[in-house]
Amino acid sequence: MRASCSVLREAGGAIRRPTQPFRPRRTKARNGKAWTSFLPAVSAAAIQRMQRTIREWRLPRQTPVSLNELAKRYNATLRGWLNYYGHFYKSAMRRVFDHFDQQLLRWARRKYRKLAGSARRSRRWLTKMIRRVPRLFIHWLAFGRVPVRTLGAV
Repeated sequence: MRASCSVLREAGGAIRRPTQPFRPRRTKARNGKAWTSFLPAVSAAAIQRMQRTIREWRLPRQTPVSLNELAKRYNATLRGWLNYYGHFYKSAMRRVFDHFDQQLLRWARRKYRKLAGSARRSRRWLTKMIRRVPRLFIHWLAFGRVPVRTLGAV
């Protein structure tokens, strides 16, 4: 496959446009002013693929499984996505991890009867879990949802 100026030709002769990783993005300078920059980040197509994969996991249907077991099953994949796609622009991955958290909320509402009727109560439950076991899922630490304590002398 050989890339030309704006078109890629695949092996079968089909022509497709490449995704644009360097597109204009709104960023903040150190002085706080917002400006437009061209930064690499995860593409919209990749976000859709990751969200589709999360839907295919069918988390809300896995009620016999504990939260720790869900973490064992899916944390490696989440960590891989964060390391690969979040290398330059980590906050662009927030949509994917928010989608995963929404699926966890749906899972909790199905698993625990007291959370079944209330979205607010299930959100509070997830916040409590994030505070109780902050290292359970990689994205809870990566996006600063939990204050990280340093160990040893500072």
